Amino acid sequence: MSIASLRQFLAKVPRWAYIVAGVALVLVLCIGVSIAAASGGGTSPAVVATHTAVAASKPGPPYVGGPYTNFTHTYGQPFNVNGWFYGNSKQTLIFAVTVSGGIVTMVSVLQSPDGTTDAQTMKECEVFLPSGASEFNAISDLTDYHSSVGEIVIQNAGQGTCTISLSSS
Repeated sequence: MSIASLRQFLAKVPRWAYIVAGVALVLVLCIGVSIAAASGGGTSPAVVATHTAVAASKPGPPYVGGPYTNFTHTYGQPFNVNGWFYGNSKQTLIFAVTVSGGIVTMVSVLQSPDGTTDAQTMKECEVFLPSGASEFNAISDLTDYHSSVGEIVIQNAGQGTCTISLSSS
């Protein structure tokens, strides 16, 4: 479409249509900001952590209880304001990160490749365990771990979704 044909098209659009489109855009933006604020915008803690994590001086692997910079170093910047990252190059794995004071308190795997089994889903969350974490309890879809940053819980909802978070005491 050339600029001239675009101008001809736009000249035929009534002025009230521009006003309606502008109001609709403002409403969509306000609703999006409200939803982000209600959900904490990806920056408020989802759980109360009772640990003291020490930020690494140089980025290491991303893990719950570790510095947020490890996630941005590994995965780049999140693709939206809610802290959502692509976990693979095909963009079929999506996870959200919750941060408090620069420390990751929760990771939620929101979408996995089609056909992901419950065992594969669990592995997608286990990737975010700190080094040396050890399982000590498993009931239904919940698995508890001891780690250097505190107790961690994985909830495996299956069908490609799971959550790994610092446990509150």
